[in-house]
Amino acid sequence: MDWSVAYEIDPRLLGVICLALALGILLVEGAGFFVFRRPRKPAIVVIRRTVPWGFGDLVLIAAVFYVGITLWSLFWRSLVPPLTNPDFSPWTESHSSLHPLLRLIRQGQWSYLIVCGISAVLAAPLAEEFFFRVFLQGWLEGLERRGRRRWRILRRRWLRGVFPVLFSALPFALLHIRGAGPTAKGEYLLFLMSGNAAASLVALGFAVFWMLAFRGATAADLGWAPRDFFRDLLRGLIVFLALVVPLYLIQAGAALLLPKDVTPDPLPLFFLAAVLGGFYYSTHRVVPLVAAHSAVNAFAFFSALWYFF
Repeated sequence: MDWSVAYEIDPRLLGVICLALALGILLVEGAGFFVFRRPRKPAIVVIRRTVPWGFGDLVLIAAVFYVGITLWSLFWRSLVPPLTNPDFSPWTESHSSLHPLLRLIRQGQWSYLIVCGISAVLAAPLAEEFFFRVFLQGWLEGLERRGRRRWRILRRRWLRGVFPVLFSALPFALLHIRGAGPTAKGEYLLFLMSGNAAASLVALGFAVFWMLAFRGATAADLGWAPRDFFRDLLRGLIVFLALVVPLYLIQAGAALLLPKDVTPDPLPLFFLAAVLGGFYYSTHRVVPLVAAHSAVNAFAFFSALWYFF
């Protein structure tokens, strides 16, 4: 996802934010009444054990992702024009820190828009929430539990969850660091975007299979509770409505404070990841996280469409 649609103060964008805030207040009030109207029945039942996977499993998943990227690159460079042309240069003479997704959207081709939509709204939220929250944070939570037995400070109530939540949010934010650099051509951006989405989904499928088949993981370990799917989906949308305005305010403030050639994306993304991580720590449900993340990206995607067209 990308927040650089908020770089310029535009009346249309401000109008979208105001409408989202007004609609969010109404929906949060209505949905909150529906979810919490029975005080004796908890909204979410937390069932959690120490996850059965370890650091080596995380390395294996990352390796599968990078193997997928490599195979995708070989496929495109050997079969898909114009990348098959040895004289083809993927770079232009201009420099920009604009997110590749926004560069593709700005070109306005339907094939580019479809790939951007699938990558931003479906592939990225699904893969990132599973890897950073379910797998990475789940493993860090196990480390935290073992650490409580050795270090008394970790037993304090206010510190519970801080370590796994922040140390899973930090790499997620750092992956989105981007500075001004050569601008890639549309064909090459399409190759990068589609390859990242395909490799992410393949790695996710492998990860789920590996954990279930070889690590003895259960559906609860993976944050999956099918009976509460629609209610979890609603919770995710409520989280989105609560976060969208603060995220854009952080984005705008960071954009004003940082140099123009440095993207402020990691700051709001770290805030987003920390909130979703805290939600996952207390619920261990993945559907609300994917729903909230997907809604945030969809909002940015359609805001970019409105902004450019």
